[in-house]
Order: sequence, then C-alpha cells, then structure tokens
Amino acid sequence: MKYICLIMAMIIAFMGASPTFASNIEVKCPSEVNVGDTFDIVIKVSNNESLSGFECHVNIPDNLKIINVLGNEDIRKKAGECYKADFSDRNALISFMLINEPIKSDFYLATTTVEVLNKYNDTTIYITSKAADENANKINIDSMELKLNVIDNNSSGENNADNKNEGIFSKIMTFFKKLLGLGE
Repeated sequence: MKYICLIMAMIIAFMGASPTFASNIEVKCPSEVNVGDTFDIVIKVSNNESLSGFECHVNIPDNLKIINVLGNEDIRKKAGECYKADFSDRNALISFMLINEPIKSDFYLATTTVEVLNKYNDTTIYITSKAADENANKINIDSMELKLNVIDNNSSGENNADNKNEGIFSKIMTFFKKLLGLGE
C-alpha cells in the first residue's frame, strides 16, 4: 500500500501527460481583519473531473500564524495513509491520493485557522494547488493570492496604553471623591 501511495505521489509531483482544465478552488476568507483576531480560510474544490490526487499549500506572511488545519474527514477515511493535513506557523499542506474511488463532484477540502499577530503593509496569503485525474493526467488549478487589510486598533502604541491608565485612574479618583463627598 505504501508503494502505491509513493507512486501516486510521484505522479502528482511530476504531473505527467496532458493537462486538463476542469477543477478550481474556491476560498472564503475575510478581506479585513484586526490585530489579535483569528479567522478561517475555508477551501472548497469545484470539480468536474474524476480526481484521484490533490495537493494544496497555504502560505502566509510573518504577521499571521496558522493555529489549526481541519481537513475533510470523509476524504481522510477513503485515502487512509495517503492523506495528509499538516501545518507550521507559516505553511499548511493538505494532500490526498485515492486509489480505488476518485472524487467526481465538488468537495470541501479544509479549513485553516489563522491568528493575526500584527499589522504589516503587504499581508498576502498564497494558495497553490496541484491535482491529477484517475489516469494520472495533470489538472491545472490556478494559484490564488488573497490580500488582507490588517487594522491595528492600538496604532498609537504606548500612548494608547497611557490613555487607558489615565482613564482608569480618573475613574478611581472620581469614585473616591463621590464616596467622600468631595465633589463630582
């Protein structure tokens, strides 16, 4: 079984024969996020082929951090040892090979959960995919670039923290003045 998975991996990697254009990825992701938020990148595949192999990479910049990848449980069960959903801080990989039963319809691939660490001028997420049909023919899938607008609500940094402290002290002082009957 491992040899079949290895052979299929090599076929997908080199994508032999003639390319086809019948599958594409659909991505749902917010276009604007705040520093400190977490958000999901949901990837679905529009498929009009008999798809037997698929590989998708999600690459993010340094101001974001991948905290989880949740793959398709049904595909994982069908692919067995030939299924992988793995991630590091900046990259996610979802791949599978189906030996006996290719997918012939649209399907959910994965959800990648991302944390926004800080603001960065060019926050772009890159998604690249490869696929193969049941005859090991390459299925071309367009790469995607998702531009995010990251908002930093604490853009004044320490000054903003000082203002918060002043507000707290002011409220405490007002409370004690009222308690002691010293005005306000």
